[in-house]
Amino acid sequence: MDEKELIQNIVNETGIEEKTVENVFNITIEQIVQSLKNCESVTVRNFGRFYIDQGQGKTKIFTFSPSQRLRKIFGWTSTYKGEV
Repeated sequence: MDEKELIQNIVNETGIEEKTVENVFNITIEQIVQSLKNCESVTVRNFGRFYIDQGQGKTKIFTFSPSQRLRKIFGWTSTYKGEV
């Protein structure tokens, strides 16, 4: 699924105007990017955590840690007991 499909799915699910959904989506992505540029982690409940890990020297490593819900969906070790 690409960005346009994702936005259209949200429009179909919510009935919110496409331009509004697109604006909120773009602002959300920009906020995540800005936080990561500031080496701040971003956690999205039931999805996962994005963060920058300090590697050796000055190396910065972008990392995504999936939520317990995603771990359960894909059969990875999980303690998640909710709906998948």
